[in-house]
Amino acid sequence: MTDGSKSLSASPSITVNPGSFTKLQILVPGETASPGSSTGKTGAPLAQFVGGSFTVTVNAVDANWNPVTSTDVVGITSTDGTATLPPDAALVGGTQSFIVSFGTAGGQTLTASDITNGTRTSDTSPTITVNAAGTGTVTPATGGSAISADDVG
Repeated sequence: MTDGSKSLSASPSITVNPGSFTKLQILVPGETASPGSSTGKTGAPLAQFVGGSFTVTVNAVDANWNPVTSTDVVGITSTDGTATLPPDAALVGGTQSFIVSFGTAGGQTLTASDITNGTRTSDTSPTITVNAAGTGTVTPATGGSAISADDVG
């Protein structure tokens, strides 16, 4: 609101820096980071298949889910005792991708824990539906033609 006799004024740019590293964030397929939100992410986990590999991302974040830089070592655990889990690995610039594979159908979760500094809060994924291999819907490819293995060059 102006009274017509005053000129408008704007403040200079304000730099907002993230807080200190307080917790980890694990993102599974179907989820996207959402800094500043109440949960730090949006979306829902996509169903996986027994024996199918997929990638999870672990981020170092502040109390408001803003990404921060860290080289701490992170470990992944699962409620699935037969899951194939990656070795512990250091964050690079505050993030790291890990390849995981479940071995048991049902509802499973993954947890990312800070191995370097146990005072940082771990993060557990929402329950991920894991289907038995072969229970998904397969849609045959259409269009195009078959290529003989003899034609591979």
